[in-house]
Amino acid sequence: MTTEFTKIFKVPVGNTQELTAYCEHLDRKRRQGAANCHRWLDSA
Repeated sequence: MTTEFTKIFKVPVGNTQELTAYCEHLDRKRRQGAANCHRWLDSA
């Protein structure tokens, strides 16, 4: 994953909780990249 990090993630990166908090902080309506963050970073 680290060798292709910039190909996988083109937006802010973190678990879905952190991504949601980040978007709320910036008053963004959408969490771009949420599917990739969930797939690669959230624990199963």
